Amino acid sequence: MSREKSSMVRYTKISEELYMSLETLLKRKNITVYELSKSSGVPYTTVADLVKGKSQIDGCSVKTAEALASAINLSLEQFIAECRDILGKDGKPINQDYHDNALPPLVADSIERMKKSWEKIDNHVKCDEWGDDWMELYSNINICETGNLISHETAQYLRKKYLRMEVE
Repeated sequence: MSREKSSMVRYTKISEELYMSLETLLKRKNITVYELSKSSGVPYTTVADLVKGKSQIDGCSVKTAEALASAINLSLEQFIAECRDILGKDGKPINQDYHDNALPPLVADSIERMKKSWEKIDNHVKCDEWGDDWMELYSNINICETGNLISHETAQYLRKKYLRMEVE
């Protein structure tokens, strides 16, 4: 394997293992986005976007991943090991709540209305707007998915969590 290809494989492997786990790692270490940005030298907006899910770690260079790891007082290998602890066997984060980050306002607003409707339903309170709220959220998820504003994986997560649908 050529040196260039080997480095690409290393980069891809690091990216898959670190995907969307920075927020959980920061919580574990009790470090804020601002503190990580300052100590790593990585711009605040980059760190914030990674934590919020607006950007993915696979868009970062190995140098950036190493700077983040070093700022948390971990080697890159330890950083990867820490992140593995929160990834399932499929390589995806066990906690899927990151899908709730950086949603288009269209979906975020619909989710808030749907939560209120579900709260009424769950408490056995009449909720005339439940059907409308459900259809609105279902439609908005589909619109954002087909418009590539959210991924298919995020759309499935939202359907399961907020519409209580069975998904594959």
